Amino acid sequence: MTFGEAISHNLRNMFRFAGRDPRSSFWWYVLFVVVGSIVANAIDASLLLLRADSFLNMMESLEEPEQILELFAGGPWIYFTLAPVTIIWSVINIVPLFSCGIRRRHDCDKSGTAFAIICLLALVSTVVATIYMFQFFSVMMDFAMTSAQDPNFATSPFEDDEALMSLVGFMGIASVLSLVQFVAGIIILIMMASKGTDGPNQYGEDPLA
Repeated sequence: MTFGEAISHNLRNMFRFAGRDPRSSFWWYVLFVVVGSIVANAIDASLLLLRADSFLNMMESLEEPEQILELFAGGPWIYFTLAPVTIIWSVINIVPLFSCGIRRRHDCDKSGTAFAIICLLALVSTVVATIYMFQFFSVMMDFAMTSAQDPNFATSPFEDDEALMSLVGFMGIASVLSLVQFVAGIIILIMMASKGTDGPNQYGEDPLA
């Protein structure tokens, strides 16, 4: 497949999980997603610059420094407002990439179940890491606010037992989840780089024939 054919093919067949796809179908589409992500980042940066005055005015309207910390640590919605195009682009391309990955496994005469499980594992680990990150931010926010209001309170998270335990726990969980994502990524890379079977198999005709 050419670059344009791969894009068209995967978008038209994003909800088709039967049949086979060659390696070119997946990797050309990955390139398309990467290039699109760069463009989306540039658009988000331009939009942020256009909204810089209103954003700065909003920041100036916050009376206390703790309110700024709470704005960014209190929840993920602020990040959706900062990078909407990038987030939308990423979400749109999840299904085409996933369905193409299933068809790629079929091209190797393999079931797509293992690929689906690994993708689910990577997704769950990402969601858990994000949730735990905001919980960690919340603890750090409480520490910063208490430290700012009470001069006798610890000035460093390493001097406060709750903050220290939260920091150690977050680093440990983040390390495990990062390892899970790394291993899952390597396995997916190997799966998608594998050559398909020559000729027809149980999932259909050879897409390169």
